[in-house]
Amino acid sequence: MFETFSKYELNRFRKYLISPFFNENEKIVLLFDLLDEHLRNNLEQIQKKEDWYDFARLAWTKIYERKAYDDVKFRRLCSDLTKLGQDFIGYKEYELQPLTQYNHTLTALNERNLNKHFLAVERKARTVDKKERYRNAGSFLENFRLEYERHNYLERNAARHSFQGNQVQADFYLDCYYWSNKLKMHSESLNNRTILNIDADINLINDLLEQVQGSRLIKVPAIAIYYHIIMTFQGEDTEKHFTELITLIEKHGHQFPQGELRSIYVFAQNYCIRKINTGQLMYYEQLFSIYKALLEREIIFNKKELSSSNYKNIVTVGLFVKQFDWIEEFIYKYNQKLPKAYRNSSLNYNLANLFFNKAEYDKVIEQLQQMEYKDAFDGLSSRWLLLKTYYELSEINAFEALTDSFSIFIRRNKSLSDRNKGKYLNAVRFISKIMKISYSGERAYDNLHRQLLEAKVIIDKRWLLKKLENIKK
Repeated sequence: MFETFSKYELNRFRKYLISPFFNENEKIVLLFDLLDEHLRNNLEQIQKKEDWYDFARLAWTKIYERKAYDDVKFRRLCSDLTKLGQDFIGYKEYELQPLTQYNHTLTALNERNLNKHFLAVERKARTVDKKERYRNAGSFLENFRLEYERHNYLERNAARHSFQGNQVQADFYLDCYYWSNKLKMHSESLNNRTILNIDADINLINDLLEQVQGSRLIKVPAIAIYYHIIMTFQGEDTEKHFTELITLIEKHGHQFPQGELRSIYVFAQNYCIRKINTGQLMYYEQLFSIYKALLEREIIFNKKELSSSNYKNIVTVGLFVKQFDWIEEFIYKYNQKLPKAYRNSSLNYNLANLFFNKAEYDKVIEQLQQMEYKDAFDGLSSRWLLLKTYYELSEINAFEALTDSFSIFIRRNKSLSDRNKGKYLNAVRFISKIMKISYSGERAYDNLHRQLLEAKVIIDKRWLLKKLENIKK
């Protein structure tokens, strides 16, 4: 757990530990100091289980001096420190939510009938709420709590015959919280059903979908966005709902925390992918626009890093829509955003892919020769790209040699799933048949074309079909 703490957090946690309000056991502080020293200076010494046992006995000696080592007692001390670390993480999250803090305070002030204090804190809470940038389910819950505490205050202090309360405002925010969460969960359920084949029955969802269409709540962006996401899965006019979804994201995306906004964009991406998989290739343009928006809003990064898979996906989509200049600039500009271990391999492969799409085949081979394979998938994608390049260059000998070695590499690689092996082996088999048709004069085009169309587990199917159809021309 402490490995996830920054140096700033480690410093703050120590202050947390030495506060008698949170901890009165000085031995816990001593244990943390010993761990802190290793975390900052020589973490590798306690990564193995054997090294941890050595550390435990050393720590025991420093904490308990001449007492005999007691494993149960030491584990209990570790457990107490872990619990305080968990509490600290929770407290840090609490600190980031000032309206939540004010609402807890308002509840306590209401219970003590401290009206003057209540009004002062309420003013501060409403000032904070006006400055709140997010308007999603979490903020609606705190809005409801604020209005409900106001209602309780009015109920305590107003004459019964003139009491009007604050129930309407509280009820509105409660509806916003409930509906936005309900629709969000159903969106996730539909996505899981499509991708993972996992079904979940969200209670009363059909009734809610009927209600939301005619309700004023459809004007709340956090409700409208998830409503249109759902309708892209099951509505009759999914394109219309997708267009409305993109418009809402562009206009109201700033009202969501980055993590949630990233998830919303994923729904939009998956819709484009579903359409592309049915042959509607115009959705590559939409997918490319979504990737550009993710970059511009800086929500595609994880701790300021861009994953090598997203880097590769952006290049692939950009090349399909022939944005060659933009992609070349992107490859160089964002390479330093990748994890250091993947920069070389990602740079060389994606530049090679760019050159391939520009039909600069000699540059492809030169670029791939500089590859440093980080995993089996690097080996797969690079060898496949090289095989396609040999095909385009009509390098028959090199093509045949790579076909044999590539097939052996796929079959012998234990880190690949059977499905991934099948996808590449089928592609190698088909490209070999296409090459033979092209150079041996065989006329088995129709049969091979039918087999390729029917193939389900295969990569680069469109490119293979294109190569086969070019032969007939």
